[in-house]
Amino acid sequence: FHAGEANSMLAGLLGDSSLLLIDDDVHRDRRRLMSPPFHRDAVARQAGPIAEIAAANIAGWPMAKAFAVAPKMSEITLEVILRTVIGASDPVR
Repeated sequence: FHAGEANSMLAGLLGDSSLLLIDDDVHRDRRRLMSPPFHRDAVARQAGPIAEIAAANIAGWPMAKAFAVAPKMSEITLEVILRTVIGASDPVR
């Protein structure tokens, strides 16, 4: 796989060792290492917890009042990552 040169503009953002910037055997090996959590079965197992996190957060949103949605969505995203990827049981900490 050769994408490193084409994606080189992302190095400042992602770092030189990002999967998007490495090629050949190193890319293949790292991709194999990273792929299992993103397999459809693994992702499907996370659907319930993700829905629960979203519902719990949305339940606290203001009713009949304008508010900034983007920060709230960022909070949901961060909590999903902390709980499902990292395994944190208390994202507030």
